[in-house]
Amino acid sequence: MGSKPPLRHARFEPLLGAPVPVGAPIGHIDAQWTVQIGVRARLDADSGEVELLEPAVR
Repeated sequence: MGSKPPLRHARFEPLLGAPVPVGAPIGHIDAQWTVQIGVRARLDADSGEVELLEPAVR
């Protein structure tokens, strides 16, 4: 359950205590990904890989 997003980079956000991806096609744009909310995931900022750790639908 993973995909290789076109992330430009990820930066650590001290207020969240986590890395924040930059450049992923999410938000209010025409061609966007659907991103699940409340699903555990792992972001590898070095490789730009996002891995879902549980099913998106229960």
